[in-house]
Amino acid sequence: MRKKLNEKQKVIAYLLNTDDDLGNLSTKKIGKLFDVSQSTAYNAVKDIRVQKRIKDLEQELERTKRELRERNPMIADGVVDVLPE
Repeated sequence: MRKKLNEKQKVIAYLLNTDDDLGNLSTKKIGKLFDVSQSTAYNAVKDIRVQKRIKDLEQELERTKRELRERNPMIADGVVDVLPE
């Protein structure tokens, strides 16, 4: 059975690959560090990158929702179902 990375190791792999202060290591080097294949390291970095993008998008949606409610009290009270064109 092939070795897999746990969530904490995936986050560490992502940081090692993307952070200038941590060396921007290649996924090949990260694979050697964790004793996994390059493709396993690559997939771990990709997985965390996707999770981060989803979280960033969710935060942006919540910020936009708050701004809409602050700018238009009718939206906040649920009076307006659809914004006028």
